[in-house]
Amino acid sequence: MKKFFIVLAIIVVIVLAVFLVLHFKGQKDNESLMEEIKGIEKVLASDLKVEEEKIETKLTGVTEVAKEDIDEAISYIQTHVEEPIKDSEVAKKMYYYASYLEEVAKKDTKAVEHEIGKVGTSVKSYIKNIVEKTETVSVEVSKKFKKEIKELSTKITNEKDKLVGEFHQLVTKK
Repeated sequence: MKKFFIVLAIIVVIVLAVFLVLHFKGQKDNESLMEEIKGIEKVLASDLKVEEEKIETKLTGVTEVAKEDIDEAISYIQTHVEEPIKDSEVAKKMYYYASYLEEVAKKDTKAVEHEIGKVGTSVKSYIKNIVEKTETVSVEVSKKFKKEIKELSTKITNEKDKLVGEFHQLVTKK
């Protein structure tokens, strides 16, 4: 009987330790996300409009999209998606590249559903929703977007050259 209580006590301690580790990890993730939200909130809606206008100007009259531009956009987003976006300039530049990918994807319906097109749309929506406060900025909404973006980014990392090539073919007019 004494052994039973000792084993039970050890199990309880282990379960409690695991709970505490997961709880503090979740709390740290929430704090990190709130830092990111505060960093992105420094960007003004007018700043986003400027970034969108830059993309319109860049793509006006363009019939062939450069593969290097797609690669540059994805690389920038992937570089900054893993860490909290605390700097408004990083947030604006991510929005710029996301807008670029989203706009280029509109050239072909398959490109819109392609992983790279989805990354553009997701990152743009994530930043825009925080800046324009179109949704209640909450940790849960932000977690959803960040999770989706990270999953897409991981998939792209594993097959980047192939996916950039596919996306480039979809958005380049023959």
